[in-house]
Amino acid sequence: MANKKGKPDPKPLPRRKLLRWVLIGAAAVTAAVLLAVVLHGGGENSPSGGLMKELAAYRGYSRTVGQEEYDFFREIAEDSRPADEDADTYTKAYINRVNAKFYLGSRMGLCDPFDYAAMKLRTEQENTIRAAKVADGQTVYGVTSFTPDSYFRYVEADLDAAIVTYMKDHVDKGMEEQAEDYFNAHSDAFLQLESITYQVEENGERETVTAERAALRNMENSDGTLSDFLYSAQPGDFMDYQTPEGVERRVTLVETATQMPAFDEARDAALDAWLRAEVLDGLYATIAENNPVQFDLNT
Repeated sequence: MANKKGKPDPKPLPRRKLLRWVLIGAAAVTAAVLLAVVLHGGGENSPSGGLMKELAAYRGYSRTVGQEEYDFFREIAEDSRPADEDADTYTKAYINRVNAKFYLGSRMGLCDPFDYAAMKLRTEQENTIRAAKVADGQTVYGVTSFTPDSYFRYVEADLDAAIVTYMKDHVDKGMEEQAEDYFNAHSDAFLQLESITYQVEENGERETVTAERAALRNMENSDGTLSDFLYSAQPGDFMDYQTPEGVERRVTLVETATQMPAFDEARDAALDAWLRAEVLDGLYATIAENNPVQFDLNT
């Protein structure tokens, strides 16, 4: 039987699980202003005397980008280029950001500086390894082969996460204070779901159930359809569906209960959110400015 959802004033229900731990970015501001705040805005314990100033001061690295690499990144950058921005200017800024990110990662001991030829070679090597696993009947997690484009995005995403982890592992007092300020200013983003109360109508009988966090986690595996509905619904929304055991049932969301954790409980999430929303863009921009790429393009 197809699931049927409804509410007193029917409208489509959101599909995402909105009531989990959520990390959302702050409103966009310029990278230079963000980094200035991080470097100079915290008194004697501010990051200006610690890790952030050290990272932002990295300079002295230079490399040259040729036409093939430029064309490669121009195609990738096109996905995010605003319509009113010049393609060449945007592409060169994009390449400088990539260069800065990998240079920063190399100074942290996480990777080598970016090398386009080496990346193409590693793409081929990774595809060879994955193809051999497939041929041998082994499990391959993710895709079975990469294009240079998809491999770069894969490596870049891993590097982004590794840089954030490094900075959290080396956080100083000033950084932690600014992360706590961010946490306090964006408290709604860190609300923790405590329980969901819903009403079940089955075989002519009604029952009100309150599921707390442990029960909700178990429900994700035992009854995914119900779990998805409860996470995405609003009070008063209902769903007619068939349970995994084949029982016809109507479920109506009654209420959700959330709790604001203390900063100490949400410290890791707050640091992660603050770094991604207010620090990294400015840090990459400063490193890119201090270590500009040279371009040797066909004219």
